[in-house]
Amino acid sequence: TDYFAAIKAADEVENISEISNIIKVNTAAIPDTQSPASITDLTALPAKSSLILSWTAPGDDGNTGTAAQYIVKKSLQNITEENWQEAETISNPPLPQVSGTKQSITISDIENDKDCYFAIKTEDESANISPISNIAIYSPVQDTTAPAGINDLSLKEGYTTSSSSIQLQWTAPGDDNNEGTAARYEIRYAEEVISDANWESAALLTGSPSPENAGTSQTFQVPGLTKGVIYYFAIKTFDEAENSSIISNLPFGKIVYFVNSSCRSCGRCYNKCDTGALTVQSNKPVINPDLCDACGDCANACPWNYIKLYVIAYE
Repeated sequence: TDYFAAIKAADEVENISEISNIIKVNTAAIPDTQSPASITDLTALPAKSSLILSWTAPGDDGNTGTAAQYIVKKSLQNITEENWQEAETISNPPLPQVSGTKQSITISDIENDKDCYFAIKTEDESANISPISNIAIYSPVQDTTAPAGINDLSLKEGYTTSSSSIQLQWTAPGDDNNEGTAARYEIRYAEEVISDANWESAALLTGSPSPENAGTSQTFQVPGLTKGVIYYFAIKTFDEAENSSIISNLPFGKIVYFVNSSCRSCGRCYNKCDTGALTVQSNKPVINPDLCDACGDCANACPWNYIKLYVIAYE
């Protein structure tokens, strides 16, 4: 601080002199040697893929005032004064608030399969640094919630140009039950009802789509099928922790031939079916899909191409 001093002299009858010359004196600054207090209530609140570090702000001098900056550290081993420098420094921590204020930072770059340790030191404007805070430990959140089972898997029924594929359709479940986005599907098919007992022996389809957000409609064209064969289909959904849903509902169906309503009833197809699938009703040919083996003889006999491939779906 700057101080100024001057003197006037007075005699016995109070005659006073003029003011003396002025002197200026500056007192030496008291050095700031008091560091911020150590943080003692650091906590790590885990989430699925991130965590929140929370603490109470110390002061500039002990627990008074406002400090200058935080140094936040992260490590896969316990943090001590001895290994402080080797621990990873978290970038962009918040600026200190006035002493006693609750503060936090979200940490997203964490490993979900290992414990992680966090600590903070606080620095004032004179580069005085607090002792290390208490150590906050993050333990990975164990994901034990499986995706919901798909219950609306169905076959797209109707005319088709393919003699070897059937389109499946369903609503995407979530990562956790019906929330979020799962990691992958397993889509399987077999010529018998699929259950947990024979799940692994059912044919696994490659190239299945990635799950979309819960509630999204999805489709998949199943290739490599044989027409006239009944196939059963099922899906399991997996999350990133490999939690598996239950088996979906089990639609089944096959590729057969179907007579278009525009049929002219010429009769050329009547005697071409050896399975008894084609019969005449009200002078019109009708194909029983349960008996049709999709040989194609009736379709080849139709001069107007009114007998076409058709996907029949069963409940």
